[in-house]
Amino acid sequence: MTCRRCAAPPAAEIGVMATNRGSLPAPTGSYVDPGRVARSPDESYDPRGERELWAAVERTYAA
Repeated sequence: MTCRRCAAPPAAEIGVMATNRGSLPAPTGSYVDPGRVARSPDESYDPRGERELWAAVERTYAA
């Protein structure tokens, strides 16, 4: 479970942080841990977790 305080900042904030800290070269789609480019957490590569997330999104937006 992710709490609001612990969640990653929105992409716009990441751009601002990168700008404020100078150049942060990274390929498009890179995972950015404030101040550095890093490998995305293992959970983000879990196919089961991805299916569960998409199922939750589909339930949320089902008409």
